[in-house]
Amino acid sequence: MAKSCNQKGKILYLQKMLSETTSQKPVTMQEILAKLEEQGIRAERKSIYDDMETLRDFGMDIHYRRGREGGYYEEKSASDKTEADNTIIHQPDGETGEKSENVQEQLLPGRFHLLLFPDCHKQERI
Repeated sequence: MAKSCNQKGKILYLQKMLSETTSQKPVTMQEILAKLEEQGIRAERKSIYDDMETLRDFGMDIHYRRGREGGYYEEKSASDKTEADNTIIHQPDGETGEKSENVQEQLLPGRFHLLLFPDCHKQERI
């Protein structure tokens, strides 16, 4: 499969999707592929499986639930649930303020920091 413009951001979008799941509200492979496609990222199931293994290696506790209501979810510890709510927003002028559509950094304890660029053609430097 030919790589799309934001291919390197794929694992970061996958991490964000999984961080928004619960065991009661998992995300299916079809939903993952559709959400990535919405971001202009084409992916195959095998590459998603590989990316999930990489995220597990970085400390994410990713599970799969079988069945009709099944899918992938991240099992979160109590500290993750409170710390994941801490969000710092960077605006183009460098000040922290209201939610920006450009760049959002989420701080997760014991994990890598995530910067999302919604439009792969308009990335801002912070």
